[in-house]
Amino acid sequence: MISFLKNKEPKKYSEKAQEKRAEQFMNVSTNVFTAVIVGVLVVPLTEMLKASFDLSVNADSFTYMGLAERLHSHPFSVLFFLIFYFAALLFSAWSRKMALDIYDRLDENQQI
Repeated sequence: MISFLKNKEPKKYSEKAQEKRAEQFMNVSTNVFTAVIVGVLVVPLTEMLKASFDLSVNADSFTYMGLAERLHSHPFSVLFFLIFYFAALLFSAWSRKMALDIYDRLDENQQI
């Protein structure tokens, strides 16, 4: 487990296995990033479109002041969202870095 976190490949794995691991890291990175984008952009836009056709929704909810009032009334929810949003982005970046490090190490081995 510690070798996994430090990105140190044990010598017993073949280059093909290391390449497969790098591909899995890239897939994880892409999937997490896609899920974050969908969760942050697509879902709220869909809800906004749905609410714009609902006549019972107050029009003031769509103004900047209406949004600011709702965000100000729920500071812990906003903080909770921001922490998990940035944690997901950092995890995605970390996973991509791990994959690129493995690819670099494999490339160095092939050049020797």
